[in-house]
Amino acid sequence: DRALVKLEKQRALVDTELENQFAFLEVQKQLLTLEEENVKTARENLSVSTERFRVGTTNGLEPQTAQNTLEQALARLNLVL
Repeated sequence: DRALVKLEKQRALVDTELENQFAFLEVQKQLLTLEEENVKTARENLSVSTERFRVGTTNGLEPQTAQNTLEQALARLNLVL
Protein backbone atom coordinates (compact mmCIF):
# COMPACT_ATOMS: atom_id res chain seq x y z
CA ASP A 1 0.00 0.00 0.00
CA ARG A 2 2.75 2.46 0.93
CA ALA A 3 4.63 1.73 -2.27
CA LEU A 4 1.50 2.38 -4.33
CA VAL A 5 0.82 5.66 -2.52
CA LYS A 6 4.43 6.72 -3.03
CA LEU A 7 4.22 5.82 -6.73
CA GLU A 8 1.01 7.83 -7.14
CA LYS A 9 2.59 10.85 -5.44
CA GLN A 10 5.61 10.60 -7.73
CA ARG A 11 3.36 10.33 -10.76
CA ALA A 12 1.43 13.42 -9.64
CA LEU A 13 4.71 15.32 -9.20
CA VAL A 14 5.90 14.29 -12.64
CA ASP A 15 2.57 15.31 -14.18
CA THR A 16 2.73 18.70 -12.47
CA GLU A 17 6.30 19.27 -13.60
CA LEU A 18 5.37 18.30 -17.16
CA GLU A 19 2.46 20.74 -17.14
CA ASN A 20 4.72 23.49 -15.79
CA GLN A 21 7.36 22.86 -18.43
CA PHE A 22 4.76 22.85 -21.20
CA ALA A 23 3.36 26.18 -19.95
CA PHE A 24 6.90 27.59 -19.84
CA LEU A 25 7.49 26.41 -23.41
CA GLU A 26 4.32 28.16 -24.57
CA VAL A 27 5.38 31.41 -22.91
CA GLN A 28 8.85 31.13 -24.47
CA LYS A 29 7.30 30.61 -27.91
CA GLN A 30 5.20 33.75 -27.47
CA LEU A 31 8.23 35.67 -26.25
CA LEU A 32 10.25 34.51 -29.26
CA THR A 33 7.54 35.70 -31.64
CA LEU A 34 7.40 39.06 -29.88
CA GLU A 35 11.17 39.54 -29.94
CA GLU A 36 11.36 38.57 -33.61
CA GLU A 37 8.73 41.21 -34.35
CA ASN A 38 10.70 43.75 -32.29
CA VAL A 39 13.83 43.05 -34.35
CA LYS A 40 11.87 43.43 -37.58
CA THR A 41 10.44 46.77 -36.43
CA ALA A 42 13.84 47.99 -35.24
CA ARG A 43 15.38 47.14 -38.62
CA GLU A 44 12.63 49.05 -40.41
CA ASN A 45 13.13 52.04 -38.10
CA LEU A 46 16.87 52.00 -38.76
CA SER A 47 16.26 51.91 -42.49
CA VAL A 48 13.85 54.87 -42.33
CA SER A 49 16.15 56.84 -40.02
CA THR A 50 19.15 56.22 -42.24
CA GLU A 51 17.24 57.37 -45.30
CA ARG A 52 16.02 60.49 -43.49
CA PHE A 53 19.62 61.24 -42.53
CA ARG A 54 20.78 60.64 -46.11
CA VAL A 55 18.31 63.18 -47.50
CA GLY A 56 19.06 65.66 -44.74
CA THR A 57 15.76 65.70 -42.85
CA THR A 58 17.31 64.61 -39.55
CA ASN A 59 20.59 64.73 -37.72
CA GLY A 60 22.91 61.82 -36.99
CA LEU A 61 21.36 61.17 -33.60
CA GLU A 62 18.21 59.56 -35.03
CA PRO A 63 20.01 56.79 -36.97
CA GLN A 64 22.35 56.21 -34.02
CA THR A 65 19.38 55.82 -31.69
CA ALA A 66 17.73 53.46 -34.16
CA GLN A 67 20.95 51.43 -34.38
CA ASN A 68 21.11 51.18 -30.58
CA THR A 69 17.48 50.07 -30.47
CA LEU A 70 18.20 47.36 -33.05
CA GLU A 71 21.21 46.12 -31.08
CA GLN A 72 19.09 45.93 -27.93
CA ALA A 73 16.35 44.04 -29.77
CA LEU A 74 18.90 41.56 -31.15
CA ALA A 75 20.37 41.06 -27.68
CA ARG A 76 16.92 40.32 -26.23
CA LEU A 77 16.21 37.91 -29.09
CA ASN A 78 19.45 36.07 -28.37
CA LEU A 79 18.42 35.71 -24.73
CA VAL A 80 15.22 33.97 -25.81
CA LEU A 81 17.06 31.64 -28.16
